[in-house]
Amino acid sequence: MPDLNEERLERYRQVVSDLDPIRFVPEAAPASIMFQMGTNEEYFGRQRIQSLADAASEPKVVRWYDAGHMLNEQAHQDRDDWLVDELFR
Repeated sequence: MPDLNEERLERYRQVVSDLDPIRFVPEAAPASIMFQMGTNEEYFGRQRIQSLADAASEPKVVRWYDAGHMLNEQAHQDRDDWLVDELFR
């Protein structure tokens, strides 16, 4: 949230803390989760993203791409393929 000053950023964090995925991913099983992360992520640090993936229950897929937050075409194709596999197996 680069446009928020420190006070507003802290307020934002408080408001959305109940929705933080770190609270839910450990309990996702038996659902499968796919994490796709860019090595050049602009908004979240690599360690924070990796911690989320590490906390997730199995089954999960973790993929890193040479991309920023919006990822790249390969990530989009991988996501589509994963969704097809998940929905039609």
